[in-house]
Parts: sequence; C-alpha cells; structure tokens
Amino acid sequence: MPTKLVWLIALFGLLSFTSAADSEPMCHVPDSLNGKELILSVDEEYSFNSPEVIGLMQFSFDMNSFVNYIIQENYFFPGKYTYQRFYKDLGVISVVEVVGDMLSKYQVLLVCISDIQGYFIYNLEYGERMPNVEHDTGFYILRE
Repeated sequence: MPTKLVWLIALFGLLSFTSAADSEPMCHVPDSLNGKELILSVDEEYSFNSPEVIGLMQFSFDMNSFVNYIIQENYFFPGKYTYQRFYKDLGVISVVEVVGDMLSKYQVLLVCISDIQGYFIYNLEYGERMPNVEHDTGFYILRE
C-alpha cells in the first residue's frame, strides 16, 4: 500500500507540473515500444542503495516481450511488458521479468525531456533485488 501511495503522489506531482507548464509539451514519449530499445542509466546518487546497482541497462522490446540486458555484467533477463502512454510526455512500462528462478514485477515511469531522452522512475513491486530498496531514478535514451 505505501508503494502505491508514493507512485500516486509522484504521478500527481508530475501531472500537476505538466499542466502548469505550456499546454503543449515540448517532447513526446513513444506511442509504442514495439521494435525500440531504451538505454537506462541509473542515477549514481542513489546507486549505493539502488535495486539496480548495475548502472547501465538496455531494454529491447518486441510486441509484448522484452529483454533486459545488463551491459556491465553481460546478463540477459527476458520478460513480458505492457506500456501505456498517459500523456504526450508521460508513459509507464509495467514489467514481469524472469530473474533466475524468480520473477520480478516492477514499473518504469518515463518522463521525456526530448523525443529521444528523458528521466525514469523505477518502482519494484516484488522480486529479486537488494532488500528493502524499491525505488530508483535515472536517465534514459530511446533508440529506434
């Protein structure tokens, strides 16, 4: 329950900030992730307590499945995802990922700063990550 409350507060804050700005955003998150790649860089400020301490990840998307490639460690984790674009500059990826014999379920909120880059907020619902750490932030780059 606290996790959902944090997400709702963060989402409300982002939507309020967006509505207070110009009525037309300067950037757009994609309509679909099918056939695209996201390079995610975890924010170093939070990496000591980060559930994603690995630094760089590459998400490669197909229609409903994806692969999370941990670049430094050369690990591949397959999974299923759904993607929803809430506003022109705000989208959410919901993921169920296979990590060894376990499943991880998490969401990644995307907020663009241009049509090919932006910030993300990672929220772990359950799964194989560092204990007691459920949130993370960082920067993304979108590749076609």
